[in-house]
Amino acid sequence: SPTDRYSIMARQLLVLLSVCVGSSALGQDAFLSSTVNRPVLVARVYQLRPRRMLSHGRVTSVERRYGVPTFFWAERVASRVSLRDQGVTPEQAARRYLLAHAPLYRADGLKWAEARVQNVHDTGFGAVIVSFAQRVDGVRVFRDEIKVVMDPKLNLVAISGYLTPQLKVKSPFFLAEPAAIAAAYADLTGRGLETQTVSRPVEAEADYRWFTLAGQPKPARTRKVFFPLPEGLEPGFYVELNVQRDVDDSTDSAMYGYVVSARDGRVLYKKNYTVADSFNYKVWADAAAPFLPFDGPQG
Repeated sequence: SPTDRYSIMARQLLVLLSVCVGSSALGQDAFLSSTVNRPVLVARVYQLRPRRMLSHGRVTSVERRYGVPTFFWAERVASRVSLRDQGVTPEQAARRYLLAHAPLYRADGLKWAEARVQNVHDTGFGAVIVSFAQRVDGVRVFRDEIKVVMDPKLNLVAISGYLTPQLKVKSPFFLAEPAAIAAAYADLTGRGLETQTVSRPVEAEADYRWFTLAGQPKPARTRKVFFPLPEGLEPGFYVELNVQRDVDDSTDSAMYGYVVSARDGRVLYKKNYTVADSFNYKVWADAAAPFLPFDGPQG
């Protein structure tokens, strides 16, 4: 039935869209460590149009530092002629929903009109997902992403994530990439890195640049970003390092991602990209060595 299909699609969406938003167990995050707690606006303080939106959907999770939804379920509304049947593309439909719901996210609709499409997931079956990201003065806002989820007929199902509503830039880019690389390198290895030992950049795709580091087999990769904080956007550089931490042990390498402030050189974000886990589990298998597993419980 349509209800069953919708329930199945909803469960699939929770799997597709569940994202660990900045777990800092393996690093640090200046945004997540902020104690700012801004309440989400309740329906009665909205203007008429956003109030109407809330009456046709529900917010199930929020980002407390901005007071905006991170997941909004839309009410199922049947239409005689769907947007798909009218010849509307997934991108056009998603942008229409994005602009219509901007007030729920404390957003300026004109600013959201400039959001760039990052990806369109449309296989012809199941959910259609269009992802948007935000740029300020041509620079990507770090981790900014919102996904508009629609059914195959392009009716709105949900909106996941958000775009940063606080777009005030805190300062110019005072530092350059070599200084950011040196700061990340010192934080990771405990050793200094002279900026003159960093090569000239090699341009790469998606605004990235590669820098060779003296004494290191792997180059560093950087990209200019704005790091969102509750009080505004901090200029910075995203830095990827894959370095040998112990000068006497060539096997002791580490790969980390950083965001270093281009205003004062402090580390805003740090994440270990090498993740390991161990666990125990039971299988149906022979009781004697070499303990070959069965094809199934039946043996």
